[in-house]
Amino acid sequence: MAKIKICGLCRTEDIEYANTVFPDYIGFIFAMNRVRTVSVKKALNLKSRLRSEIIPVGVFLNQDMEYIK
Repeated sequence: MAKIKICGLCRTEDIEYANTVFPDYIGFIFAMNRVRTVSVKKALNLKSRLRSEIIPVGVFLNQDMEYIK
């Protein structure tokens, strides 16, 4: 069975939409210098508005493992 992930969420409206369409995963971009990069603080705030059944994931690019943890 296929799984669906919507990536690059960075606004409250994005979370509201995800809560409506109910993907399996949503992605927050933590890779630097990208249009939809969010801070950890912003991602936590958005995650708090996300339905608990939707799994949030992070997208990273060449970042230190300690930062990812």
